[in-house]
Amino acid sequence: MNYFELDASSVGRGAGWKMINYNTLQSDAPGLNPKIPWPDGHRVLSRGPWTLPAYVEAPHFVIDLKTGHAPRDIEVIDGFLFISRKFKAVFESLAPGACEFRSCTTEYLNGAPGPETWLCSVTGAFKEAVDIDNSVIRVSALGLYMSTAVNRNYKFRQEVIMDAHIFTLAETPKLLYCDENFKAETRNSEIKGAIFKLVGKS
Repeated sequence: MNYFELDASSVGRGAGWKMINYNTLQSDAPGLNPKIPWPDGHRVLSRGPWTLPAYVEAPHFVIDLKTGHAPRDIEVIDGFLFISRKFKAVFESLAPGACEFRSCTTEYLNGAPGPETWLCSVTGAFKEAVDIDNSVIRVSALGLYMSTAVNRNYKFRQEVIMDAHIFTLAETPKLLYCDENFKAETRNSEIKGAIFKLVGKS
């Protein structure tokens, strides 16, 4: 089984949409991240569940097509996924119960409603799911995997991942991984903006 890192592709003109309530989403901290990182700190293992903070209001976006593109099926802000209804259906089909979703509000400059957009977090994280001895990988002194490793090639432990199609690793905060089934369904659903980087096999 092949495994991939899932991310959003970059676009030349950039995003033409802006979250206007970024600094007021939470009563005790600005932005999307919880005040105390999930839930045990960025440098503590094991991590998870990666549940979303208790936002006081939904993320609200205003779209200006003169400055860039509208939200695609997948976008990333601060490591958080923002996905379309179509891509949400893929997540729910292949990973039922493995994700947390929050509805966002979007509108164009003229006040017309924008595309349906969801904030998504894959809430679980596998620990020690990579066979270090049989992988091409860099590991920090804290035991975290270095995402900048050149020619990384993970040997995943199937007995740990089991049949998960989309997941995170405790040792690589905020990176998403998926199997070839998830990639195939994403392609079949004609999801726009998703890119897949092969990172290893089981």
